[in-house]
Amino acid sequence: MWTTSATRGGRGPTVRALCLLLAVLTLLAACSGGDDEADPSPSAAEAEPVTPTDVPDVPVPTEPARATDAPDDGGGEDTTPAASRPPRPGEVVLVHLEGPLDNREATDLVVRDAEGGEIDRFRLPGAVGVWAGPGAGHALIRLLPTGWARYDAADGVLSLVSFPVDVPDAVARPGRGLADSTVLWTPESVRWLLNLDGGPPVDVADQVAEAELVQLATNGSAALLQDAAGPLVLDTAHGEVRRLEGLAHLSDDGQRIGLSVPAEGGREVVVEDVDGGNRQVLGPTTTIGPVVPLPDGRVLLLGTAPAIMDAAGEATPLEPSAPIGVPVRLSADGTRALASGGGGLALVDLGAGSATSLAGTQGWEPLAWGPTGHLWAHGGDEADPGLLVVPPGGEPVRLLDGQDVEAITSVSGDGARVTVAIPVAGGRTSWVVDADGTVTPVLESARSEAAVHPSGTVVAVAGSVGSERTLAIGPLGGAVVEVDTGRNPVWLDTTAPLGRPG
Repeated sequence: MWTTSATRGGRGPTVRALCLLLAVLTLLAACSGGDDEADPSPSAAEAEPVTPTDVPDVPVPTEPARATDAPDDGGGEDTTPAASRPPRPGEVVLVHLEGPLDNREATDLVVRDAEGGEIDRFRLPGAVGVWAGPGAGHALIRLLPTGWARYDAADGVLSLVSFPVDVPDAVARPGRGLADSTVLWTPESVRWLLNLDGGPPVDVADQVAEAELVQLATNGSAALLQDAAGPLVLDTAHGEVRRLEGLAHLSDDGQRIGLSVPAEGGREVVVEDVDGGNRQVLGPTTTIGPVVPLPDGRVLLLGTAPAIMDAAGEATPLEPSAPIGVPVRLSADGTRALASGGGGLALVDLGAGSATSLAGTQGWEPLAWGPTGHLWAHGGDEADPGLLVVPPGGEPVRLLDGQDVEAITSVSGDGARVTVAIPVAGGRTSWVVDADGTVTPVLESARSEAAVHPSGTVVAVAGSVGSERTLAIGPLGGAVVEVDTGRNPVWLDTTAPLGRPG
């Protein structure tokens, strides 16, 4: 059963029945037993990377083949799609894994439309996980015992990724090395860069030494790195690295960099393009903190005494004031920002020039990826767990007070609906949470992972109880399509723009 609780204001949710999940939940409820399989799913944002010892070794294919061309797996069920077709331009498709868990050589990568109808199917032995950035047109697939593949939704092409040496075994997820068509594997330090839209992996270890990933633009066009000598910026389209001076912060769109640079008598504020062009020295500052470029040409100066500096170099302190630091997330209209600082979150009104601390957000951080129509954050401190959303033009709303939230796992296109991973005995389950306070547990008491369609109206939920797995696709409260053994669902846009220079 999908059940809904209205928690407007975030206090005392009252659960009421919303709908039945048809036969899929009856099937899941009837199953029992333990599930020893390691689950490197997109929902398991904090899980340890899967290693080849977690499952039996299987051959890695040399060329992914459509299931219609795949060799017979020994009398198993016919998985040939009824009508294979390429995705239509502008269509959002669901990509997931399917196949028996005890025979990974029979694993398929399946592509479906928003109604659950099958579009295409590929035989992909050893596939154990699928990841994609919000609104992206490409997916990253993990293969065991060792290997990676990528799927291009626009062309309907699945291909293997060939590494010359040292195939990475860390998992890149949204916000942690995966954005749009860019993948940065960062188990300890940055080593491999992959553009999912084409080309071989780029070994950047010689250029970035022991650098760590600090910030990845939402479109994946640039990454801010940090090593012992200071900040660096990586142009992901070309694999080029440039050393920066001072304290740096990358704009959300990856086009501009704000710098607080040491200068005679103090520091000065500099804004420049990612490639170093169009450099502007705005003026001196006494604030020691990163500089956040704003869409209107101003900059937000972070630190214990934050301020906004205009293009003429005039700095106006925020009043009222609260310490603010990274990470910082700007709203879609550029009028507000949700920032970490002072031990908790702060809401910055960029028009009024104020920063207000949000009580009870110790250890919280803003969601650093996905759309920004609504600004989200979740608790990072066991003493004060929960969820927070800042709607456009509205006040911050606390949701799920007292409820542990492992991660926000997917976001609708307008940011008004998210799915979250909730820890349960033996694993994690998924809830759908709306900005208006509506909370819908999905497959409660079962281990599950959920992905919301960019429209926000359809949810794909893969659930497991014991050794059984089923994928349900459909609107909350409406008819769903069931897929036996379906798992690892992600939504892809067939016309997702790369948003990066050519």
